[in-house]
Amino acid sequence: MYIKKTLLSCCLLGAFSSLAADHLTNSDPLTPYQWHLNNTGHNGLTTNTVAGEDLNLLNTDMQGIKGDGVTVTVIDSGIELSHPDLVNNVTTGSLNLLTGTATPTDNTGHGTAVAGIIAAQANNNIGGRGVAPNADLVGFNYLDAQTMNNWLQSHGMPLTGSANSRVYNQSYSSKPALFKNVDAEEHTLSLQLKERVMQQVSLNSNNGLGALFVKSAGNAFYQYTTFLAVRHFKYFRMSSNNHLITRACHFITLI
Repeated sequence: MYIKKTLLSCCLLGAFSSLAADHLTNSDPLTPYQWHLNNTGHNGLTTNTVAGEDLNLLNTDMQGIKGDGVTVTVIDSGIELSHPDLVNNVTTGSLNLLTGTATPTDNTGHGTAVAGIIAAQANNNIGGRGVAPNADLVGFNYLDAQTMNNWLQSHGMPLTGSANSRVYNQSYSSKPALFKNVDAEEHTLSLQLKERVMQQVSLNSNNGLGALFVKSAGNAFYQYTTFLAVRHFKYFRMSSNNHLITRACHFITLI
């Protein structure tokens, strides 16, 4: 009897996994190429993908865990709020830090792409789908106006007003000419303030439910390029995926 139950469980799990995989790969035209959602080891728009190295979204997607009720703030180059794959997930709270309007114009496309990875709408026959396709989106064009006041506002301070996001996505970084000793600088006033703010927002926002900060690891791919005086340096990396946003955003489906 035990063996029969085990076999039945395995068959059901296999069937549900197959259905989930079919749903993930056929809901929108470009979804089959989004290897971070369901990696079958194919070579399409990407190369050298390894089957199984993905976000393991099959079971959560089958359970309907898709980011409903979760607001994600994308702190980046801005967001094209009218984008057809994003417009239905945009909620109030976005801000253009240069003009003070509610339209954080994206002049590079980076913030819009990040927002799409997070919460592009599913099953609308447009492009691909996000990791959390039902999540709400808020955007700031912080890269265009990098002051401390703008950092505070876009990262959830003060805790009243628009500080209702459950996730703050920081897909920005810099390429310093020399790598800094972070330990030596951890006591500077600006770093102290940012640390206190993220602690406050993480623990006390959303009526005590808190929030999650997701930080990118950098924007290089196979190599890291920078300049020092007249010399040109390249630092080659072993990693095949520089941007941790696809993996980190798995948290969104679990909140």
